[in-house]
Amino acid sequence: MHACTLIKDAGLRLGVQLMPAMPGTCAQDFLQDIRLALELGADFLRFYPCLVIENTELARMWQEKKYTPWSLEETIQTLAEGWLLTLQSQTPVIRMGLAPEKNLVDAILAGPFHPALGALVQAHALYHYIIEATHRQRITFLSLPKRCQGFFWGEKRSLAPLWEQIGVTQATVQWHEHDEIYFSLD
Repeated sequence: MHACTLIKDAGLRLGVQLMPAMPGTCAQDFLQDIRLALELGADFLRFYPCLVIENTELARMWQEKKYTPWSLEETIQTLAEGWLLTLQSQTPVIRMGLAPEKNLVDAILAGPFHPALGALVQAHALYHYIIEATHRQRITFLSLPKRCQGFFWGEKRSLAPLWEQIGVTQATVQWHEHDEIYFSLD
C-alpha cells in the first residue's frame, strides 16, 4: 500500500495487477483487493487469473493435490463481478487473462485459461448488470453501446438462450454510439 501511495504522490499513473485464485485465496479476497486498489487510486487494473505452469512450485503443489485452480466458470463469474466494481469507479481494466502466446499456452497444465477471457467476462457482467437493473422482467427493447456488440451474445452465442428468457433477441437489440444503456420493459 505504501508503494502505491508513493507512486501516486510522485504524480505517476498507478496500474495494479491482480492475480485471483492464488493458493489460499477465494473470490471475496479478489473482490476486496479490487476495492483496495480503487481506494488507493489505481488508474487502471489488470486481472491475471492464476494458472498452473509446468516446472513451477505451483505445478508441484497441483500435482500433489495441494492446490486446486478455479474453474473457468468460477473465474468468469468472479471477474465479471470485479469488472462491474471497476466500471462503477470509472477505472479501466486494460487486460484480463494472459495473451495466447504459443509457448506459454503450451506450458499451462491447469487453470482457467481462455484466449478470449476478457470478452467472456464482459458478456457475463453485462448480462448480470441488466438482469439486476430490470429485476428479471421481460425486456421489449434494449439499446446498448456499439462497443458491446463483439461480446454481447457470448462466445458462439452461448448467452443467447439466457437473453431470450427475458425477451432479448436480435430484433429487440439496438446499438448506438454513446455509453448509456436503455431498455423498455413489458
